[in-house]
Amino acid sequence: MCKNLSDVTLSASGVAKKSPRRSEIAERSRLVERARKVVTQEDCFIYAPEFESLSTERVEADVANAKLFIPPTEKPPVGTPPYLAHLYSTSLLTAEGERLLFRKMNFLRYRCNVLRSSVDVDSPNETTLAVIESLAADALDTRSQIIECNLRLVVSIARKLRHRLTLFDELVGEG
Repeated sequence: MCKNLSDVTLSASGVAKKSPRRSEIAERSRLVERARKVVTQEDCFIYAPEFESLSTERVEADVANAKLFIPPTEKPPVGTPPYLAHLYSTSLLTAEGERLLFRKMNFLRYRCNVLRSSVDVDSPNETTLAVIESLAADALDTRSQIIECNLRLVVSIARKLRHRLTLFDELVGEG
């Protein structure tokens, strides 16, 4: 026998069934909102046919087994502002490293989009959402790594291209 009648509703056939609790409704609402956010996020990527048969583990292994970086060897040129001097302590990417990191980033974004297309916003699966969010975070981390490693190159090119009408910071930002 039910002690609390507010937890019981009658179905159309007159059978009593337990109502969902407020916490369950709130959790479901958060999950649906999270699914909407995941589904509406857009990740641009460059598609490669090999993505169809690749696994995340294979991509990670390729990156782990490659020589991605060239250790820093240069000292900052005289007169380099302190906020740019730290770039000379950052490793540079090898050509293979850049190719593999771009491949990893695009593959992770591709996987996000494949999984995103399977999400039912009205009845989302929490595990699927967690996987999509994890892949998106890994893709963002990989993108940040590429940017950080290439920033010194961007600054070097910006220094050569700057003139009186273009601000140095604008050139770096465009890079």
